[in-house]
Amino acid sequence: MKNKKLSLLFIFKIFLLYFFALLVMQNLYAAINVTLTNDKTPAGGQLTASWNAVSAPVGTIYYKVYLGTTLKEGNYLSIIKTFTGLTNGTAYYVKIEAWDDCARDVIIGYDKDGKPIKEWRNDPDVKIDDGTSSSVAPTESTPPAIAISSPNAGSVHGTVNVSFTASDVSIISSYKISIDGTVVSNQTSYTWNTLDLTTDNYFIECSATDIYGNTGYKTVIVYVDNSGPDIQLSYFGRVYNSTHTWFGGVITIQMTAWDPSGLKPSDPCILFVGKGSVISEVKRGNSPLFYDWNTCR
Repeated sequence: MKNKKLSLLFIFKIFLLYFFALLVMQNLYAAINVTLTNDKTPAGGQLTASWNAVSAPVGTIYYKVYLGTTLKEGNYLSIIKTFTGLTNGTAYYVKIEAWDDCARDVIIGYDKDGKPIKEWRNDPDVKIDDGTSSSVAPTESTPPAIAISSPNAGSVHGTVNVSFTASDVSIISSYKISIDGTVVSNQTSYTWNTLDLTTDNYFIECSATDIYGNTGYKTVIVYVDNSGPDIQLSYFGRVYNSTHTWFGGVITIQMTAWDPSGLKPSDPCILFVGKGSVISEVKRGNSPLFYDWNTCR
């Protein structure tokens, strides 16, 4: 009966030791939490994995690093790993395994002075734990390059063609043309009628956004000129009155026109000469326009 009680007590002690060992192992072998981050470099194709360190119960911990199912590192000691050369937009995941190399000194006895005698042992490696990240797709951070084809900075009038080009390392998903903060087109060109606008400066912004949300911008400031040309009249010849209220003979009239937008050969000056509401003479030409008016007729 006494032996039976001793056996039960021994079994109970073994159970307590096993339970305590489970608690220690559970605390020691914490789950590996793997975080995978999109680095979003200018060219993209880069992810960085990081994870919590695991303690070794016997020897030294090392990690096996998998990108998907492909082993990338077989004896890795750090807890951060960067992957490059990946395909932008493709989802990847990382798996980390923690291994104990089980290498340690074992006391196999003591010498005559009571000092321990050690033996180096390297048992087969033991996998401690593992963890897997969520899937992440790398992306790039380079905005599209924008070039405004038309108009150039300066004065504009009438119907103006607004156009631009855009290029990117990825796919461009949207385009936009804004004038003074108002979106007027979601294309790369826009026909802008300026005839009803107030003469003033206007701010044109052209932009494009790629599939990763990177946006490139380009701006130009133009002056919409809807004012008429400035006209200056001067005359030369025989003047009979110092107050210029009447003339005699042949009078040379010079008409000079000027406009901030510039006058083209297709923008002629027109000179009307007459008395009251009756037009007696008309001449067309480019500025400066000269006309000899014979007042004797």
